[in-house]
Amino acid sequence: MIPSRLTEILRGRKVIYITVKNADYIRTLQFRRVLLECALESLVISSDKVKPISRVFDLRRKLKSIDLSYYDVIIVGFLPQLIWKSIRKKAGRQERLDRPVFVADFFLSLYDTIVLDRKYIGTGNPLSRYLESLDRKVLEEADYVLTDTKADADFFGSEILGYRRSDIEPFYLEAESSIYKASLEDEKTYLATEEAEYLQDKRTFEVLYFGTGLPLQGIDVVIEAYLILARKYEGRDIRMTYIGGLDDALQHISGRYSCIDIMPWLSQEDLAKRIRRADLCLAGHFADGDGKQDRTIPGKAFIYEAMNKKMILGDSRANHEIFIEDENHHFVRRGDSEVLSKAIETFGWKQ
Repeated sequence: MIPSRLTEILRGRKVIYITVKNADYIRTLQFRRVLLECALESLVISSDKVKPISRVFDLRRKLKSIDLSYYDVIIVGFLPQLIWKSIRKKAGRQERLDRPVFVADFFLSLYDTIVLDRKYIGTGNPLSRYLESLDRKVLEEADYVLTDTKADADFFGSEILGYRRSDIEPFYLEAESSIYKASLEDEKTYLATEEAEYLQDKRTFEVLYFGTGLPLQGIDVVIEAYLILARKYEGRDIRMTYIGGLDDALQHISGRYSCIDIMPWLSQEDLAKRIRRADLCLAGHFADGDGKQDRTIPGKAFIYEAMNKKMILGDSRANHEIFIEDENHHFVRRGDSEVLSKAIETFGWKQ
């Protein structure tokens, strides 16, 4: 659901959305739909370069030919900290009454991600203070701030900004409905005949997880849970799939157990097909701790929800903001592979 304040800002306005992320990212696609629904006129500028810094240079190149002063609303997304200063300068008119409304889609905190979550540098490092200042500058200067969860809105306000602005609001993710559809009838465009037959005839219980391998996701917890089940049920009617980045350890596991499939990244259409085959999907986040893993909802959970899939979620503050325990949603203690493996058995397979 679109926050009412965001709808007010966009309605009947000329809006540009600039994001330090790729065109088919879940948040980029979500904003495309929102702008088509609400704005008078809109333009989305993204970058498909691999690294964030490469995307920054790519965006600056693209923006050279765009007059930002033409737009009533400028939304800067995903990592606005990396291009905020240059966009504010290029937009100009900052002291005039007719200046654009600046919206920060503050999806990630640099300080939170690099220092607290991934621990690349320590909290006392001068670079960590610089990253925190970049976060704070955006939070202070934006006219309106969006985050992905209420837990993150509270954290960014209290820990980064130093006070909780009333206009820092959560805007929850939403899966691309043209790709991630719930029913077989609705997805004939994407389903080959043989896949439809497979879905009708299959007998094996299928568990699926996909992820990038970021620490907060708890990939190690998922893989260990898979191994626990594989050792108990190899040769039985269960198959466990992991889709994502491949390293030597994951490929080695795939060769050891026939009931575990380790697969590289798929296109979104192919990923949707694999999810449709699954009887149970693992959402996460499964890493233990009270940091970012506790404050964010995994994007895959929104995809599973759109496809009406039964899922297992990590027991986190953020997940409880929108999900409740029911026949399609089960919460597990994070950081515990044994608990996750038992949940796969009891919530899904051996009910």
